Amino acid sequence: LQADLNIPIWQGAGINVTGQVNVANTSHFEDRKIFSNSRQETGIKRAVAYQTFSLPFNIYNQTQVGLFQDYFDYMGITNETAWQSPAGAHKLKAKIGYFEYKDYNTDKRDYSLLSYRYLWAEKDVSFHITGGQFWNEDTGYKLETKFWFGDANLRLMYIDTDVQKVGIGFSIPLSPRKDM
Repeated sequence: LQADLNIPIWQGAGINVTGQVNVANTSHFEDRKIFSNSRQETGIKRAVAYQTFSLPFNIYNQTQVGLFQDYFDYMGITNETAWQSPAGAHKLKAKIGYFEYKDYNTDKRDYSLLSYRYLWAEKDVSFHITGGQFWNEDTGYKLETKFWFGDANLRLMYIDTDVQKVGIGFSIPLSPRKDM
């Protein structure tokens, strides 16, 4: 289970803290087993300060600085810049991130991704393509199609980086919709 605490500071800025409670694992996630590196631990996953700017021509920019423990203990900075067409059907996005391991100065990571999304609103379907260098220092691309049912979605994925993967996923909100 995961919970987010978002504390607004001023227009476009805030602090976001994400916590997680691990409910259960199979025996494959125990120490020295095949998936022990992927086990989700209970605790704070992310604690960041962020600033978002709305720029001319439907361009938005957000920078985050802080603790990123999604996989390991990293301190880092990320930046995301996006343009969306006035009707919302097209979206271009650039994401970059630079991270240093919190306890040692030996492990550094970065990612740089470009993506495009087309939203076919009449059919509640969106198509995504993302390419570049991903978190695991692998390069390649990801294709994704999302079928929307209100705020929930079902997605199909194909990833071609160091390995090829095919997947299916879903997302359902557990809280009421926020007003924008």
